[in-house]
Amino acid sequence: MEPLAELAEIYCPSLTEASPIKVQYNQKEGIQKSVRGVKDRLDILISAKREYLGLSKVKPIHMSRDQAESLRQSLKTDRQWINNFEELIGLLAPKLNSLTLDEKLAPINIPWWNAGLLFSSRDHYDETAGSLELDATISHSYITQLIRSQKPGEQRGKTISVSNLLITSDDLIVLGYRGGQNLPDTIMTVPAGSVEYHTGRNPLFESMYAEFAEELGLRKEDMQTIELMGKITTRAFINNPHYTFRSRTRLSFEDVKKVWSESEDQREHKHLVSFPDNPDHMIREIRRLSYDISKANPDKPALTTNENIGKILPQCAAAVLLHYVQREGKEWARMAEEKLGGDYKLVR
Repeated sequence: MEPLAELAEIYCPSLTEASPIKVQYNQKEGIQKSVRGVKDRLDILISAKREYLGLSKVKPIHMSRDQAESLRQSLKTDRQWINNFEELIGLLAPKLNSLTLDEKLAPINIPWWNAGLLFSSRDHYDETAGSLELDATISHSYITQLIRSQKPGEQRGKTISVSNLLITSDDLIVLGYRGGQNLPDTIMTVPAGSVEYHTGRNPLFESMYAEFAEELGLRKEDMQTIELMGKITTRAFINNPHYTFRSRTRLSFEDVKKVWSESEDQREHKHLVSFPDNPDHMIREIRRLSYDISKANPDKPALTTNENIGKILPQCAAAVLLHYVQREGKEWARMAEEKLGGDYKLVR
């Protein structure tokens, strides 16, 4: 049985925003420009639809189910939206043109999520130089939703994600119970999200800063340190790389909760929880609260079954373990791997 997650790369030393991080884009500039043009047109169209439905002042994450369904159907039946959607498929995933229009539309559950995302094909970390080179392909959130709907092994892309292990001034690890429609009531690192293009110069850090602001309401000034620890993969769960950060905030856990309660995307998490920054304690918690893949719903993977409510997602557990493997070393990693029964591959 393959592990739930593994540490694909451990950066020693960690990378900072000032580290040499080079991103090489695989597509021609013309395709990138076209994708950004489609995204801009979709922004205008989505804004118009929200205004028409009286939702212009309601953030998508705050919409009721009825409001979300009205916006979803209004967009997916709009010919202009469909034309732009199919243009993105032609630019970024032409193999999916073999699907019927209904087959293309069905997986787009969040048509208002209009973001220029990145896929990865190769990366290289140079320990001596303390540098990272990343080959990336610009994509789109609609393509991500389409790819996730395909059978395992078919049309699987590697959407790049970032996740962060947040440690407070009172030495607590902050995690969150997910809200929204994707795996609600499971425990995940905060913040986390897909890597967007932004300016394209340093998309890993740019995306991380954006997630801090939107999901937690935290600013760069609230942080003592922000570092990129390495990369984790979750092959038994979602087949994409998570570039994993560790940040130490100047705020206490109680202060973090106060700031989070007023953040833009506060409902990304129903509530925040804390754990002591102690490796032995966290191994016990990961064993006790491990997400059970065998109890997930294979037909509706975005839903959370009753057996997995309150469980720690594999990518979250891997982020916690990466923190300790980097800090404690290889011998600790071997011990932890054994205690976790092979669920996590920690030793390269």
